[in-house]
Order: sequence, then C-alpha cells, then structure tokens
Amino acid sequence: PAAHTVTSDADALWRPRQISHSVHYWLHSFKGQPCTLGDGVCPFPSAGARQQQKEGLDITPCPCGSGRPLDQCCGPVIQHRSAESAEQLMRSRYTAFVLLDRNYLRDTWHPSTRPLELQLDPDQRWLGLKVKATEAGKASDKTGIVEFVARYKIAGRGHRLHEISRFVHENGHWFYVDGDFPAR
Repeated sequence: PAAHTVTSDADALWRPRQISHSVHYWLHSFKGQPCTLGDGVCPFPSAGARQQQKEGLDITPCPCGSGRPLDQCCGPVIQHRSAESAEQLMRSRYTAFVLLDRNYLRDTWHPSTRPLELQLDPDQRWLGLKVKATEAGKASDKTGIVEFVARYKIAGRGHRLHEISRFVHENGHWFYVDGDFPAR
C-alpha cells in the first residue's frame, strides 16, 4: 500500500513517519489527526473508504490480527487505557508497537518493571501476531499469561519474537509485567 507522512502538533507520539494507508485512514477517522498533505484533503482513501467514512464507518483491520476493525478492537482499548483481559492488553500493546504509541506502552507497563526510557524503532515493520496460548487473565483474575509470536522486519530482514508474557490486574487495570523468551 501507499505510504506517506502524517504529522500532528497535538501529540508527539504521532511524529512524522512513514505509515501505511490503513493506519493513515485510522488516524483521520478514529484519532481525528489532520492530514498535512497539500490542502488537508487526503488523496489516499478509496471512494468506498470515503463513503464509509461519511457514514461513520471504519473498516481498517486491527493490526493485532483479530479480524475485527481497529475501531472495534484495539483502538478503543488504546484510547481509553482499559483492557478487559490479559490477552486484550497484549493485543493492544502489539497494536501500539505497530502505531509507535510509546505513551500507551509505558502506561500499560507495570511500574515495578517499566523502563525509564522506551525507544521504538520507526524502521521496524510489524508483520503479524499469533496468540499461541493464554492462562487465566480474565476480568476476575489477578494474573494472566499470554504466549505469542510476533513477526517483524528491520532493514528487510525478518525476525520473530516468541514471548510468554506475564500480566497483573490491579485497581481494575491490566498491566504487562515481563516475559520469558523460549528457546527455538
């Protein structure tokens, strides 16, 4: 898909970077970010996407791989900082990595293990997520475990991150604590 630069003074997290058409569309329709191309009229949405946007619909697929639209999946979780389960938090954190949303990643990282600085590589291109297993992690649980594999590319070279992540549920919010990386 076509990629172009979107900027916004409203939030430093949306610093200029190359993004895909679907993420660009999500920024406009869900986050209300302005298009900085030309006169502000975005040339990228298709006629069908423009019609759906007029009707208030967003069909951008969620990067987490759920098969649901972003605005009905991880988008609201990221916007409201509220996941209902450990798996939902893990999926929304993956989406935040795709969107380079450093603030959300820090906010959902447990204070006991949260790094002082979080650097994200804008050249890292996330390709997909597969949840392999979950243990506990429902709204009524205090802890949860999610095993997943996330694929990505840096400088054209493919990588995979296989992690067994631990989460805690405190004061009505899920937090990422840490993870183990199984040997291949």
